[in-house]
Amino acid sequence: MPSYNIIKLYFRSPVHFGRGIGEVYDHSNDMLHSDTLSGALASAYAQLFGGKDIIEFIKRFSLSSAFPFYKNRFFFPKPMVWLNLKVNGENELKLPKKVKKLEYIEKEIFENILTGANIEVNPSRFIFNGKYLMSRGEDLPVFIKSEVQQRVSRDGKGESVPYYLERIYFDKEAGLFFLIEFKDEQVVSKIKSCLNSLADTGLGTDKSVGNGQFSYEINEINFNLPQNPNRMLLFSLYCPGENELIDILEDDCAYLLEKRGGYIAGAGPEKFRHLRKKSVFMFKEGSVFPNVEITGRIIDLRPDWNDETLHHVYRDGRSFVLPLTSK
Repeated sequence: MPSYNIIKLYFRSPVHFGRGIGEVYDHSNDMLHSDTLSGALASAYAQLFGGKDIIEFIKRFSLSSAFPFYKNRFFFPKPMVWLNLKVNGENELKLPKKVKKLEYIEKEIFENILTGANIEVNPSRFIFNGKYLMSRGEDLPVFIKSEVQQRVSRDGKGESVPYYLERIYFDKEAGLFFLIEFKDEQVVSKIKSCLNSLADTGLGTDKSVGNGQFSYEINEINFNLPQNPNRMLLFSLYCPGENELIDILEDDCAYLLEKRGGYIAGAGPEKFRHLRKKSVFMFKEGSVFPNVEITGRIIDLRPDWNDETLHHVYRDGRSFVLPLTSK
């Protein structure tokens, strides 16, 4: 049974993960995109070890986006395929609406989806307003909550401008996890150093007031994967190279696009923080492609600006995939 490295993030303070589309704060993602994770690690690396070999550092690992967990129960994004799902005692005509509402699927059922098995569950397995599907019958506490706060900022004229900020709170035994592949043993210690730094500085918005701080664990997780897959399931954001588009955009693909952009952050000078990165569309987690090799690329979203000291703004659009059997 194949195994993967897994890193669990236990957040000690609330988080807000922006959507990368500008000043929209009234909604926070409850997952952390792979390009944000990779960028945070790269920023920490630049602060700790210097930024001259930052691209080489990024290429020494690949990672998925980060998804919710509670204790040792892991929830994965719903694949964009037809689910061989039956809900006991419910009208089949209502199933599409139920599946549309679903966002996260617990590991054991998720593995059945990967292998193309039929799935039969009771209605009680759908929890948190139908957003999560759990594989075991015992109750789960509400391990993730949100709160919207009203805040006030100042515009260019000094006038008060109210806005709303959603913050996500995780139970002390819950958080976000991601899968990671280390390309060599030496990079593991570098990743740990970067995580130790990020644990105190935080992830997401409002790090200056203590948001997004976490502790972490590195373990392994086993997967029951299909022996004869016919598709690939995307676990990260993915920006394909031009030579990859022809192979992946066939009839048996299913995908959504995610616009990525926002303001410059990271380890660079604060005088550039008002600048917006160039925007790019990436394939979203849960997208499904033919069973071909897909790699993706690291792209530079540095804006056009007449200052040679402006650093590169890299976005990691490399893919992290799992094999899938689907009709």
